[in-house]
Amino acid sequence: TTIFDPLVLYKHGFKKSSKEFFKKYVIYMLVFLVTTAICIAATFLINGNNIWTLIVKGIVVFVIANICFILFSRKKEEFTYFLDKIKELFQKMTKRWRKSV
Repeated sequence: TTIFDPLVLYKHGFKKSSKEFFKKYVIYMLVFLVTTAICIAATFLINGNNIWTLIVKGIVVFVIANICFILFSRKKEEFTYFLDKIKELFQKMTKRWRKSV
């Protein structure tokens, strides 16, 4: 894929302007860069050179990245759709579990 793919798709496929796509793309890139900066700053605060330090840094990055993603996406339609699908999956799993017990 290239930068021209969204242009062609939006113009000829959707018959719409691709401005919204690129605006959304830039916003997601900025969120990614801010999240990366926060994670780097947080891991610099953790000192050490062993496996446990690496594991702690990994956990810190995982938690920070997910918190940033949730804070940014929580009100978006895509996120609420995804969350509803996860809730449905857990409901199906609990129904099956209750039947088997």
